[in-house]
Amino acid sequence: MSARAPVAPDGATALGASEFDAAMAALGPWEGSPRLAAAVSGGADSLALALLADRWARDRGGSVLCLIVDHGLRAESALEAEQVRAWLAARGIEAAVLLAQAGEERGSIQERARRLRHRLLMERCIAAGIAHLLLAHHRDDQAETVLMRMVRGSGVRGLAGIAPASLAPGSAGRVRLLRPLLVQPKARLRATLEAMGQSWVEDPSNRDLRHERVRWRRLMPLLASGGVEPGRLASAALRLAEERRALDRAVASWLALSAASSPYGHVTVRMEGFAALDRPIAEAALARLLGAVGGAPYPPRSDSLCDLAEALRRSPPRLTRTLAGCVLRLERGLLQVTREPSAVLHSCGAQAGLLLWDGRFELRLTGPQAPLDGVAVARLGRDGLAEARRLLKGWGLRPPQAPARQLETLPALWGRARLVEVPHLPRLFGGKAVASVAWAPRQPLTG
Repeated sequence: MSARAPVAPDGATALGASEFDAAMAALGPWEGSPRLAAAVSGGADSLALALLADRWARDRGGSVLCLIVDHGLRAESALEAEQVRAWLAARGIEAAVLLAQAGEERGSIQERARRLRHRLLMERCIAAGIAHLLLAHHRDDQAETVLMRMVRGSGVRGLAGIAPASLAPGSAGRVRLLRPLLVQPKARLRATLEAMGQSWVEDPSNRDLRHERVRWRRLMPLLASGGVEPGRLASAALRLAEERRALDRAVASWLALSAASSPYGHVTVRMEGFAALDRPIAEAALARLLGAVGGAPYPPRSDSLCDLAEALRRSPPRLTRTLAGCVLRLERGLLQVTREPSAVLHSCGAQAGLLLWDGRFELRLTGPQAPLDGVAVARLGRDGLAEARRLLKGWGLRPPQAPARQLETLPALWGRARLVEVPHLPRLFGGKAVASVAWAPRQPLTG
């Protein structure tokens, strides 16, 4: 474990209570006795947030639940998580350690860890009835994000950077993500901990040059010497955020008129007006469709979106593409967007309570836990769909009105390679179903 004694950065001043109060007020309005959650890694940023938020909530008759995710990626991570919990407990702050169990998700280590962390945080907030999750992103994070997106050719949405407030993807609108420190330099957060006499944990991955963000962090002093400094980048992001909000309104308006979604998680779009859309709106609409159906937390690369938008603008009689875990099929002016079966890798043990599955579906499994032991939640698949159709026919029930390729991607409960239940088809096996389901994608279609 690499806990360090706090050392005040040169020239940095601690963040005062009045400044934090103003930042929180800007994220309001707030209910009486607010109940908050805060994601705490143990680093200086999130620990400063936890201590500041605890004081703010107590002053208003509320409280903070600090959520510490242990990814288990390093041998010492469990000890660090326990140390952070103990630091918070010593200050009378409630904290819980969430253990991340890696599944079969694709992507880099950091990307997989981010998805797991988000899932665990959402599940805990929803289970606890907490509507506000605080995150410790700061001005330096914002500047790095803008630079990374700039070199990728991002448009207005990407260059607007990190939003100070947004509905949490995958929470069906029940959790807000709030970043009250977004305009503060990292140095001030460290100075805040020094003033409070609080140590923090240094994560060695923050110095690992294999990670893109770390490489940009190393370049920041050189860029700042040429005038490209974090404050200016963050200010530019704020201005572009206004443009992003206008773009989002235009996208939501077009999709509300043109797109029809299914509880099975696919979307059909009438495309006659697509060619007339301004390119940024067209590409943002496609990104929204892919995010909703594919369940990915981030949109595909700009060049991929641009290529897809141009192909659809030509209004071919037929077109089939795969992108971002989705299959897009255009025929006779209708675009059908379905989940790509081979991209569904999410499999996990069935646990009583709420489960956000594959970034698309919200499952609620009713207890007691004993009947769920040895049961896994995984995609229905081709064999499962064939079995479900056989059972439906035996019950004299009509099959679901959805493409077979989409039905294959639905969540199902499996026990010893045997189909136990399909939450979308509660009457399939007779008796009382143990799971209910709702389509609640990480990226809402029109939210």
